[in-house]
Amino acid sequence: MICPICSTADATEKPTSRDARIIDCPQCGNFAISGRATALLNIKDNFATERWKISAWLNEFKHETISTSVLEIARNSATPSLHHRAERMLRWLVEEIPPGKEFGIQTVQHQKKVTQSSSHIGFYPTGSSRLIPIGWSKTIHELIYMLNEVLCKELKWIIQNQSDGSVFQVSPKGLLYLEGRRESISSVGFCAMWFSD
Repeated sequence: MICPICSTADATEKPTSRDARIIDCPQCGNFAISGRATALLNIKDNFATERWKISAWLNEFKHETISTSVLEIARNSATPSLHHRAERMLRWLVEEIPPGKEFGIQTVQHQKKVTQSSSHIGFYPTGSSRLIPIGWSKTIHELIYMLNEVLCKELKWIIQNQSDGSVFQVSPKGLLYLEGRRESISSVGFCAMWFSD
């Protein structure tokens, strides 16, 4: 089925007796969405240019049920800073990939060249589609830019394979950065709350 948020065709729906539909999408993750919110998304061009942002917001701010008001909040949200986006991507990569293991983000053209005997984790299409909203990227091309230019060249949190530029590995600098963040965050209290209905 097609995901009502991002329009990915690989989503599945779980049966429920509630008004809300339970969706499992490779890009948006697991979420519940009300019938009114689904109808609002189905109005032609109503959310066409903001679907990527709603998917990204949904991945960052997990919400019990996506209602019409939650859709409006997500749609009108500001895109986070480049550093915040890069850190979210790094955290997801460290959670998904064992230290020292390589991973690949391939475009369709590159995937055709990759053989079955590749020793790295290939993320196209499923894993890379999840990484798109994790890093608040609009497209796979923006995701590749974030990996190549921001995480690899600028921050040096990941390392690019010398022989295959589409293969990466989380660097020791990236692991140490997250370790330092955990230590500094553990001594700080945090409270989050909604300021609107």
